[in-house]
Parts: sequence; C-alpha cells; structure tokens
Amino acid sequence: MVFQICNYLIPLIVIPFLVRTLGVESFGKWMFALSFIIFIRVIVSYGFDLTASRQAAVEADDRTKLSKLLTSVTVCRLLIWVLCVFAILLLSQFFRKIDEIKDLILIGSSIVLGEAILPVWLFLGVERLGVITILRLCSRLTNLALLLVFVRGPLDTILVPVFEGILSLALGCLALTMASRTLGLRLSGLSFKEIKLQARSGAAVFVSTLSVQMYTTAHTIVLGMLIGPAAVTSYSIAEKVYSAVRGLLNPLIQAVFPVMARMHDSSREEFSRTYKSALSLILIFLLIVGALIFVCAPFIVRVVEGHFDHDTLVVMQLFASAFPFAIGGFLSPMLIVRGGDIYLMVISIASGLLGIVLAIPLAVKLGAPGAALAFLAVQIFGAIALFLTNLKLAKQKIW
Repeated sequence: MVFQICNYLIPLIVIPFLVRTLGVESFGKWMFALSFIIFIRVIVSYGFDLTASRQAAVEADDRTKLSKLLTSVTVCRLLIWVLCVFAILLLSQFFRKIDEIKDLILIGSSIVLGEAILPVWLFLGVERLGVITILRLCSRLTNLALLLVFVRGPLDTILVPVFEGILSLALGCLALTMASRTLGLRLSGLSFKEIKLQARSGAAVFVSTLSVQMYTTAHTIVLGMLIGPAAVTSYSIAEKVYSAVRGLLNPLIQAVFPVMARMHDSSREEFSRTYKSALSLILIFLLIVGALIFVCAPFIVRVVEGHFDHDTLVVMQLFASAFPFAIGGFLSPMLIVRGGDIYLMVISIASGLLGIVLAIPLAVKLGAPGAALAFLAVQIFGAIALFLTNLKLAKQKIW
C-alpha cells in the first residue's frame, strides 16, 4: 500500500513537470511511445503475476520446485521480450509514426527487461513483499529525482526512458540476488516441457490482460495514429491520474489473492463472506474517489497542464465516472480463484473488441473525449459481465 500511495503521489509531480518541461508535443510523443512499452510489459508479464504467484503460494515450502518455477518463468519472460523488440523493429518499417518514436520505444523496452527478471510474483506468492517493496520505492524516488534534476526541455525527452530503464535493470538483478540469498533459490536446469507448462498455465490470464489493454492503452495508440500528440496529451493526463488512483487497489488485491485462493479450497462459506465484505468496501471506496475527482477535475487540469483545456477536463470527468466500474479489478482475480479462467478470457476479449470498435469512430469524431467515452462504455460492460459471472459460479460451487 505504501508503494502504491507513492505511485499515486509521484505522477502528480512527474506529469505536470513533464508536460510543462517537454511541452505538449514532446510529452504526447513520449506518451505515445509509452503506450507501446505498456503493451510490451503486458505481453512479457504473460499472466505470470497471478498464475505463477498462485503456484509459488502452493509450493512455498519446496525450494526445489520454487527454483524450477523461478527459472522457467524468467526464461519465458526473456524470450517473449526478445520477440517483442523484433516486432517493434518490424512495425517501424511499415508505419511512419511508429518509426518516429522507435528510439523512445526501444530504450523504454529496457524498463520491461528489468521487470522481466524482477520476480515480484515470487515474493508475493511466498508473502515476503517487505524488502522488495522498499527497493521498488527507492527506485521510483531515485527516478523522480533524476527527472527533476536533468530534464530541462524537449531535447531531454530521451532521458525519461533512459533513467527508468537503468534503474529497472538494476532492481531486477538485485531482486534475483535476494531470491537466491534470502529464499535459498537457484536458477536451475530448464526443459522445454517446463516452459510449455508455464506458457499453458498463463495463457488465459495473458489473453485476458492483453484484451484489457485494447480498451485502455490501445486508445492512446489510436489517438497517436489518427489525431496527433495534442490529443494524446489530453487523454494521457486523465488516464495517468485514473491509473495512479486505481492502482491503490492493486496491493489489496495482490495481498488478498493468495489468501482467498487457499480459503476457497478450505472453507467456501468463509470465502463467500470475505468476498462480499471486500466487494462492498472496494465499491464504496471507488464511488467516493470517483465523485471527488469529478468535482475537482477543473482544478486538477489547471495544476497539471498549467492552463485550462476543455478537452482534458471532459476526458478527466469521463474517467472519474468510470471509477465505480473499476470494481472489475477485484472481480477478475476472483474469477481465477473460482476456476473461471476461461470466462475471464471471454469477457476480456469481448471488452477489448468493443473498446476498439468504439474508440476508432468516436476518436475520429470527438478526439480525446471520444476515446474516453469508449473507455467508460467498456468499463461498464466489463464490470457487469464480471459480477454476473462471479455470481453464476458462486451458485454452482456452493449449491
């Protein structure tokens, strides 16, 4: 939670600083490049944050199995990262706008390389997040300090991914060393069978997570390809504020997930009570936060951009309206706990397709507000579908 609070506070400093220092044009280009980096991050993650964490929780006392798990997941992520870099190089040959930001994307991909070898999922599964959280927090604060000191104008845009990439790689190497020393794990021999097993176990979650990006990050790409950097800036400012606040739920969900997984197998009635309590508390939190951001949107826009922009205000208020439906972030892992991986995949694919179908015409007609409107529509659809599916599975399992 401390880490996520800092994730919330740091963007409130970084985003206004970068918008004013880099300018709307250069900031929009960086956000455009960042959207590709986020896609690479999701692909490289490949659902292991949940599936491998669940397996680590079950095998927490077996160091041999944990070592094999660490090796197979790390190797899988590195192989996927290499493929993603080749894909970016290939796309840049066919799309001029991607070629213009190719250097930003490739340098930014080093951030994902560091995350590929950073086994947060492992420390989460064995419930030892304390030290790794402190290290991640120090990395974020160091990155903030470097940006504030060295970024002085549009020509320094390249320094943004450089600093974060170096810190990410250093953190990943340090975390692997910690896993070796504190958990007694070693990178072991690897077989194709183990890679195949991990790829199969994470496939459903991967497709689901990737589909989610089709109505979040993909909207930034749509705006960058069809409209331009100014529209990307308006959309990204609101989206980053939304993501930062929405991210406050992540530590709760991550901490609850392994506990709920064990509870579901041991005591279904206790699981049901805990599920309902958590659902109610999270929904109340989201309603309050959404209302506050909606009311304070004019003030937030002026602070971040340094002036009032109507499109950014509309986008901000549309994202604020989407907060109650972010309850899907809790409902999704609960589907996995209930064994509904395939249901989650179907809902996510449907949401992703709906997001793209709505985003392109709405963005062309309305610009950044159109992309935000498409995001709101998909959030509503996803939350309702996830809630009803959880309800259906609960009845089947209990009765």
